[in-house]
Amino acid sequence: KTSDSMELVLEESDTGNWVYKGEGAANIVLSGYNRSNPHFVGKLYVENVIFPLLGSEHVDTVMHILVSGQFLEAVKNNFFCQRPAWRVDASKVNLLCDFALLISDHSIFPDGIVNVTPCISVEIKPKCEDQFGYMLSDILKQNNVDNFGNCFDSAARTTLTLVTPRVEGESEFMFFRYPSADFLL
Repeated sequence: KTSDSMELVLEESDTGNWVYKGEGAANIVLSGYNRSNPHFVGKLYVENVIFPLLGSEHVDTVMHILVSGQFLEAVKNNFFCQRPAWRVDASKVNLLCDFALLISDHSIFPDGIVNVTPCISVEIKPKCEDQFGYMLSDILKQNNVDNFGNCFDSAARTTLTLVTPRVEGESEFMFFRYPSADFLL
């Protein structure tokens, strides 16, 4: 529900527009929002952190939206059977949470793409603080993956690595870590 002066709020009746995609950590991933809705267009969440590091042309926008307790209760009930049993027990839907992040679904290709070339997969999320970047480098070496592109920034305590499948079946990796976000979780 929205009005011109109010922020978007997802209610119980909105859950029918969503489908369960998966989950990890404390997050459930749903898909199916309407990209033509003007409330979903042009919203920026990472403009002060990720844009300067990667360039705005390489970063999709993320929108912070409000969700009602009834919406979360409906998500819990509507997607219960689709969730892995061990996840249902390990990670409950937090009915006290009042927001969600709205992110484009990059698991599907836009309409009109016929000749699809190899896909680039990039995962950007916070990781454990201290030695993660160096652990990643060691893991890549152990698996015979070239890691010459790793950039360790000790001042920012970040690691930047890109993951791209090659034709021969090998991969290149890209990973960005923003440790300050660790404290926000």
